[in-house]
Amino acid sequence: MCGINGIVSFRESSIISLNKRIEKMNASMLYRGPDNNEVFIGQNFALGHLRLSILDLDPRSNQPMRYKNHCLVFNGEIFNYKKIKEELEFEFSTDSDTEVVLVSIVEKGIDWFLSRANGFFAIAIINEDNGELILARDRFGIKPLVYSKINDTVIFSSEIKGLLESGLVEAEFRSDKVEEYLSYRFILEPDTFFKGVHQIESGTYHIYDNQGCKVERTYWDVPNTKEFSIENEEDLIRELSDKVISAVRDWAITDVPLGAFLSGGVDSSLTSAILSKDIEGLKTYTIGYSEDGYNEFEFASKVSTHIGSEHIELNDDLNSYYENWDKLIALKDAPLSVPNEVPLAVLCNELRKDIIVVISGEGADELFGGYGKIFRLPYELSKNDVSQNIFDAFIHEYSYISKDFLNKHFIKQSHSFEDKVKYVLENSQDNEDFMYRVFHSIHIKGLLARVDMTSMQASIEARPPFLNHELVEYVYENIPNSLKLKWKDSEPPKTFTPQDYSEIYDIPKYPLKKVAEEFIPKDIVYRRKMGFPVP
Repeated sequence: MCGINGIVSFRESSIISLNKRIEKMNASMLYRGPDNNEVFIGQNFALGHLRLSILDLDPRSNQPMRYKNHCLVFNGEIFNYKKIKEELEFEFSTDSDTEVVLVSIVEKGIDWFLSRANGFFAIAIINEDNGELILARDRFGIKPLVYSKINDTVIFSSEIKGLLESGLVEAEFRSDKVEEYLSYRFILEPDTFFKGVHQIESGTYHIYDNQGCKVERTYWDVPNTKEFSIENEEDLIRELSDKVISAVRDWAITDVPLGAFLSGGVDSSLTSAILSKDIEGLKTYTIGYSEDGYNEFEFASKVSTHIGSEHIELNDDLNSYYENWDKLIALKDAPLSVPNEVPLAVLCNELRKDIIVVISGEGADELFGGYGKIFRLPYELSKNDVSQNIFDAFIHEYSYISKDFLNKHFIKQSHSFEDKVKYVLENSQDNEDFMYRVFHSIHIKGLLARVDMTSMQASIEARPPFLNHELVEYVYENIPNSLKLKWKDSEPPKTFTPQDYSEIYDIPKYPLKKVAEEFIPKDIVYRRKMGFPVP
């Protein structure tokens, strides 16, 4: 985990100017890489890197890293780098995934590397011979990568503030994005709150030639879900269990201390339980408020006792909340998306005293049908006397703020979210497929931005193993939607309202909960979803 910055000019540039600019970009986000701060100045380009050492702590693995007149900066982890290394038949000088990324792209090409990489990443690599620049982002957008093109110059960074500190990008606010952010809690890729500042979309890469001309390619997308019958549910659950265990273990490799978030919900309880089998004295962490209904301490403690973890419970208060509010907004370069971002940041600051890597549960709800109220919309529309189409029903249920409020206070200017949802709907096999794809291709982006910023401000790497793409592809290809959100009775209710069916008539994330039965108490597995409340 690191921070990356870069300026690539496709014309003559002042080396002194580049050096000063890239150093200021690095200085704006030192928390992303407290272990090493380094820049490289080439002909007409500058790369900066901030290192949080996690795999191969040797200084020889510092970046920017060069090989055969190619220069690389890379933020993230490639968990199968040793397997890729075996395919390359190359004499490596380090035991880092960084060198594997660099050599793979130079020797085999970007597509060869991306097709094999298991992990999360934001990559920039420049060919000093022909001036070609490649910017690439992982399949789900776990790691951020923003950029701006000003005339003949491309500026990129892990954060918007990095771009602004270059002195080349103006902070021109996009008022048309306010309604979108209030409605959906994030700005949809590739846009941001600032004009001319864009995100590299997840699962894509950009190639710029020496004239600055760009080609954008998508190398991965969320698979279509399938609806089919299964022959043996028991065998399927057993196979899924193996996949989940592998996903968690594969994403737990590290050369520094590792712990886990443990809220007491099924996702974090399952990942913590799996980790506890391999890590003696695993440290687990939870945060909450003393007010009734605003913590899950009882459940987290029960799981911790069951798995034998060393549990740290942080009782926050509203004074701390307000003290950290402004700080986090400044770090995000955006308003807070949800209130629980603040306690998450406070918790990360606490766990940095003991660990550097934390396992989180993002992705499980999106993958296995955890948002029952919304995932059941297709069924509701098909059985009830409702004239709404699936698109309008989804927008109505998903929006964080009522349309009446927005229509009263805002002139509707942005349609990018609705356009993206319509695109997903048009390219889905059916309404069930649409619901899963829209959550895994759109909704998850806001959660990942939240966990990246709250963890990185404390110099912590957060890893969501439920977004291991091998697990995701397995689930989409082998588990039907009807099993993910399973009716408790063979005959589902003929009519219902959205408020009374989720977890009353059905079992959200049923396959994952069956896996969890092996590891944690059943009353934890099947207790009602609580979320992360703040007073």
